[in-house]
Amino acid sequence: MSMNRFDFAAAAEKLAMITNGLWTVVVDDFKMPSLLPFLQRSFTIHSDKIIHSKPSSILTTVDFESHLDDHQDPACCHSIDASSTAVNQSTIECKFDIVYSLPWGCPVLYFSIVDDTGMPLSLSEIMLVFNIQSPILDNNDSHRFWNTAISMQDHPVYSYPCWTIHPCNIHKAISEQIHSDATPLQYLLLWISINNRLLNSINLIDIETVVQEK
Repeated sequence: MSMNRFDFAAAAEKLAMITNGLWTVVVDDFKMPSLLPFLQRSFTIHSDKIIHSKPSSILTTVDFESHLDDHQDPACCHSIDASSTAVNQSTIECKFDIVYSLPWGCPVLYFSIVDDTGMPLSLSEIMLVFNIQSPILDNNDSHRFWNTAISMQDHPVYSYPCWTIHPCNIHKAISEQIHSDATPLQYLLLWISINNRLLNSINLIDIETVVQEK
């Protein structure tokens, strides 16, 4: 079973309603009207796992020792600024878009996760920040999945680089689990639940709450 773009649009509207705005429907962007509407969710987290030092306070060993006279032992001098080794908590901006793919006939997840300097996080940094260990994959397979099934592509609407899960994996899993009489919303919820299990700590949606409310 596949989902056409009109079914996706209807399911997206219902999902936005039952999640009380957790996911919003984007309908007013005219760059790629054939890809509209799509679902979007943005949120911010704080993490101390991405280390940022203060460049102005850092002295290299050569620079530091050049400030000492011949009788001073660098190991005994405490004049270096303590902030040079400080770990600052970073603000992590996360944006997730669910865009319908005409070639694949199913939704595709695109996500962008950047630090407070606007620098995109690498896959290893994302796994570190979110402590990702998929419950359906062991540790080695989880890393292998993130390095093979997840890749960086241009966002189909905004054209900036972002991460995406290759749709063939999700489409295959849905085909094996979906009932032929499933509604578009049930299809979309199954699609999200599969992504949830793969991403684990990056919780796209509280499936149990949504199922109760729908």
